[in-house]
Amino acid sequence: MKSSIIQTLHKSYKELDSIYIDYAKNHNLSISNFWILYSINQSTEPLTQAEMCNIWTFTQQTINTSLKNLEKDGYIEFHLSPNNKKNKYIHLTQKGQSLSQEIILPFIQAEEEAMKAFSEEQQNLYNRFIKQHFEQLSSAVSKIKKQE
Repeated sequence: MKSSIIQTLHKSYKELDSIYIDYAKNHNLSISNFWILYSINQSTEPLTQAEMCNIWTFTQQTINTSLKNLEKDGYIEFHLSPNNKKNKYIHLTQKGQSLSQEIILPFIQAEEEAMKAFSEEQQNLYNRFIKQHFEQLSSAVSKIKKQE
């Protein structure tokens, strides 16, 4: 039996994804490049490639390819960690900062503006329900995996 609420939820997630994908495409960015630049702009600390993989659950290969392309295009550069020479932190170049000012930051502002349509209580409920849904789904899928 198909649940209409689940179908509606899937449709909503796809529509939300398409907003991000279309915006990235309209600005000549792959979705992984968009999320990398987005992450750098939202992070208070420099990030490594491994941290990018964990944040966005993209494969290491996808992140590595995107980072190489962003570096080749002059948007990012890598700096070695002073504590661990194996870790390279991702930093925006001047060109990357300009791109972020032009493309990424306006999108983040649009997200924030869209959320202002909801009260703080509604925002908190929304986030809480999504987190609970993901946790419950993850638990249910784990049970299926154990049975296989």
